[in-house]
Amino acid sequence: MSTIIIVGASAAGIAACGKLREFNHSARIICLTKEREMPYNRCLIADFLGGSRTQTQVHTKGEQFFVDNNIELMLDCEVISMNVDAKTVMLHNGTTLSYDALLIATGRSAFVPSDLVIPGMSFVTPDLDPGRDPINSPPIFPFYDLSHAQNILEFIDGRPNLHALVVGGGISGLECADALIQRGVKITMIERGQHLLPRQMDEGGAQFLQNLMSSQGVTVYCSTTIKEIEKKNKHNVALNNNKSLEVDLIIAATGGRQNLQFAQEAGINCDEFGIIVDQYQATNFDEIYAAGDVCSVNDLLTGKPTSSTLWPDAVAQGLSAAHSIALYLLTSDEHARLPSKPYAGTLNITSTNIFGTTLVTGGDFGALENVETLTKQEDGFYHCLYVKDGILQGFVMVGNVTGVGQLRKAMIDKTRIV
Repeated sequence: MSTIIIVGASAAGIAACGKLREFNHSARIICLTKEREMPYNRCLIADFLGGSRTQTQVHTKGEQFFVDNNIELMLDCEVISMNVDAKTVMLHNGTTLSYDALLIATGRSAFVPSDLVIPGMSFVTPDLDPGRDPINSPPIFPFYDLSHAQNILEFIDGRPNLHALVVGGGISGLECADALIQRGVKITMIERGQHLLPRQMDEGGAQFLQNLMSSQGVTVYCSTTIKEIEKKNKHNVALNNNKSLEVDLIIAATGGRQNLQFAQEAGINCDEFGIIVDQYQATNFDEIYAAGDVCSVNDLLTGKPTSSTLWPDAVAQGLSAAHSIALYLLTSDEHARLPSKPYAGTLNITSTNIFGTTLVTGGDFGALENVETLTKQEDGFYHCLYVKDGILQGFVMVGNVTGVGQLRKAMIDKTRIV
């Protein structure tokens, strides 16, 4: 009997679990995750924080899924190393597991830039000391995992008139700020870039969004970082723009970094975007595959390597990897009954609903050069198309997103729009 180990229980890992069991009824399938929670949709964490979804509604699979499919789910299990010659992985508790095929779908973990780690700062984690005094030791929270949202909710529960400083004007920071507004928390946001969403949006669209946030009481400072923090009953925060704030909590919504260490140490090829895989999610080892945020994938627009944090992309990669693993474990005469499933690549699309409006952008605005802009703005919406030689390179749609599907198709097909 073959053993398949899947490291990671988010979009890619769970998609692969179900499909692999569909293909292979006899294999032992083990799904490892360092999370303590049942698998959940990271895209819905802000909904949980804001109160529009319960914790159960954020979960993607319950225990019954794993029972029904005879999949061994091991929570709170982190892989710290692997031996590719022996085909084993070692867990943080010293346990060693053997595999015939392995899928790395470890995703990302919360990342706090080094210049935010100021002496005296301590970040609240799931391992929070229960003896901590939250009144006399104001917390600083990461915001990336479900456990982070749980910690924030625990802190704000029953405490009115709170003021939070959200560090990071990317998607997670904006969604976090919007969620806390729903909870009655006053928000100040700082972003080190020149405007909000610097890689997903142009300056005009960012200003449109910032104006909308201001109308709902959110103060935004761009090109701004923390200079100093003094911890008393509240945080006294000095910013590099000579402004000073008194806040009850600080939230570092500064994105995530790929969980690559054990793979790199084992000799799995990586580039600046993650684990290098082919169109079938195979690595440089025949029996090892990778999928999801941890991968370097093909950019459909440029044809160059990139990374993707999109949930649908991770699912598609997980399904592709499941096909490949199933094929790898089959004998040669069994291959005909199972087709391969290549993953074509990604298109950088960002979509969210925040502050009472819908926002969709396409393209990498941090990399666009020598493009023509076509802009239209009215009271309720902002549109901007980025065009080069008549071909759409990127777009921003805020408020009115009618026709976004056609724009996405035009980018992929490289059809002339002007």
